[in-house]
Amino acid sequence: VYLTKHGESYYAMKTLRKNLVLEGQNLEYVKSERDILIQSRSNPFIVQLFYAFQNVERLFFLMEVARAGTLFNLLEYQAPKPFKQDQIVFHSGEIICGLMFLHSKHIVYRDLKPENVFIFEDGHVKLGDFGLAKENVDKNHKTKTMCGTAEYIAYEIYHRDSYDENVDWWSLGILIFELSTFKTPYYANNSTDITQNVLLNQINYPETMIKQNKQIISGLLERDPKQRLGNIILLARIPNYFPTGNFQYSLLAGYLSRVYYVKKMENVECPIALDKHLL
Repeated sequence: VYLTKHGESYYAMKTLRKNLVLEGQNLEYVKSERDILIQSRSNPFIVQLFYAFQNVERLFFLMEVARAGTLFNLLEYQAPKPFKQDQIVFHSGEIICGLMFLHSKHIVYRDLKPENVFIFEDGHVKLGDFGLAKENVDKNHKTKTMCGTAEYIAYEIYHRDSYDENVDWWSLGILIFELSTFKTPYYANNSTDITQNVLLNQINYPETMIKQNKQIISGLLERDPKQRLGNIILLARIPNYFPTGNFQYSLLAGYLSRVYYVKKMENVECPIALDKHLL
């Protein structure tokens, strides 16, 4: 990815060599990523694609620049000083809005991790990098491909079950745990041990973790996807996690604008109507 400039505007330019795309049989993944970005244009929680074009040797995606880096960079900068609870709620709230938009389009993300959560100058976050995302997935049309980043892969993927968008809620649970502790709950030195931890081991929650974070994480890391938080319970119902009890208000109105580096959004709504039947 390169930083490019046209006039007074800066862009992030992602380039892909055609021969490597074809040799790796990745053409369908690249086309799917382009299509997902096109579907997501103007969505405030997805990195924006401005142009997609090609020359003889390469494919190009021209996208908006996340000048503040990624959540991974923020974790490195912040550690070991704990995040304020306001920050954890704010970041997870905007990620939830991005996931809900994707799921409404029958897209499963499959690669939620700090490196793919981009932070912009106004402090808001957006999801990016859809190389592993898959279209046309829902509860009636599942998939079985084994993919993702080891520490964030859901139980049912490791278990070799068919799966749907619920795998993204599992990854969100991992991410909130990481924001709370600066480590992932199933971490090991190799992918084999990570797999065993996910399939067999229970999570060790630090004594210092506050109750509402433990509740939302345990609900998101439910091994049975049918019982997993995100599938059956409105996330806002976790007591005191979204402090007003109203997800929409908490995310976009006065409360979360108290996070010190965030510019308040004006007249923007989470793209999916949130009601008790949705999740």
